[in-house]
Parts: sequence; C-alpha cells; structure tokens
Amino acid sequence: MEKVPLDYFRPVLARANLSIRKGEFFASGRAEYAPNVKTAHVKDLTIKNLEIDYIHTTGNAAVEKKRAINVKKAAGKVNNEPSILLRLDKLNLTGSTIGMINRSVRPPYRVFLADTDVHLTNLSSQFAEGPAEARIRGKFMGSGDTTAVAHFRPEKKGPDFDIDLKIKDTKLVSMNDMLRAYGKFDVSAGFFSLYTELHVKNNAISGYIKPLFREMKVYDKRNDKEKSAFQKMYEKLVGGLAKLLENKTTR
Repeated sequence: MEKVPLDYFRPVLARANLSIRKGEFFASGRAEYAPNVKTAHVKDLTIKNLEIDYIHTTGNAAVEKKRAINVKKAAGKVNNEPSILLRLDKLNLTGSTIGMINRSVRPPYRVFLADTDVHLTNLSSQFAEGPAEARIRGKFMGSGDTTAVAHFRPEKKGPDFDIDLKIKDTKLVSMNDMLRAYGKFDVSAGFFSLYTELHVKNNAISGYIKPLFREMKVYDKRNDKEKSAFQKMYEKLVGGLAKLLENKTTR
C-alpha cells in the first residue's frame, strides 16, 4: 500500500476518541489465516505528516476504562500463543504531531509532541522473537527538545519494558492552560525539563522521575492587574516556592 490518506479513517477513529486531521501511510507485509496458524506480518510501515489528538472528556472516562480492560484481555490471548504470530519489523513515523486534549477539567488543555519522529523495530507477540525497541524525537509543546528510548518484551507475567525519557527546556508559557487547570496559576516566563528512567517487570516499577523548573516567573504586575488580591498572593507564593526549588545546574 502506498500513499493511503489517513483522514479516510476519520469516522472509525472518532469512535475511539481520536481526532485525525492529516497524514498518509505506506505499508508492506503478508497475512495468513488457517486452522493451525494465524499470522499478520508487517515488514515495513511508514506514516508521514500525521496530525492526531486523543480527546479525553468526563463522559468517556468509563468507556476508556472498559476499552483498556478489553485490550488487556485480547493481548493476553495472543501473547506467546504458538499458533498466532503478530509481528511488525519496522515502523517509521516522521514529521508528525501527536497530542492529547483533556476536556474533563477547566480550563481544558492540550499537550502535544510536535516534529515527531518515531522508529520502532521488532515488535512481536512472541517472546522468542526478542525485545522491541523504540526511539523517539520531537518537541514537547512545540519547544522542549524530547528524546526517548524504550525496550518492550512480550509479556509473560505482566508488562515488561524499560524507558529512558528526556524533555529539555519546554517554554512554560505553552503549559499555562495545564497550570491553570491543576495549579490555579499561570506563568509569564520560565522553562520546564523532565528526566526519567522507568523499569517495569514482574508487576513492579522501579526508576525515577525528575521534573525541573528554571527561570520560572509566576507573578507579573503588568499582566495581573485584573486578578484578585488573593490570586496575586497565591501566585507570589507559588513563585517563591518555584524559586526555592529551581534547578541551579547550568545548561
């Protein structure tokens, strides 16, 4: 298959709360379905210029939970099942924007990864096929240089994967809707970074998550004239705490 427009699948994806605007894909592979063997082997899948958002609302929370349970059950049936092989040799996602819109809070907000390139190899339902590897590059909220490396192994006793993620110098003003939704404040300057290594195996999680803030400016008299005295006091307090916890490491 070559140059298949992804917006053709817009009505189907909408049922899963996915909003797709553009993109095209190229694919090659084979499939076999017989009484004793079921195989779906994608040799090469390339997706270009994808723009897609997942939309979360209060109303679809229960549906999301039920869908996650069904996916887990389906994955458990095919994982390491000798008569079933699901395999993806290579996936390339280039020049794409992937986001999530949360409409269950006020104000609603969107987080996204722009200029995204993903390279995934050796994804399989069989443990004997070895681990899959994913390498990701992009810009968190359009500004924060993002890299991630992950290794996934077919499950035997629950999820089994490692991930190393780095997000560097995201402009905090691009995260103001999220800060208003959860912290009831906004910023006029500053940068956000995140470093994490996580290991999941045998139903246990180990590793660390380290968020960092730099040059964060919460209270700005020029922009806050219409805010209440309480809100200004609160933002001054948040700004003081941010200053206290600010990472002093130079770039």
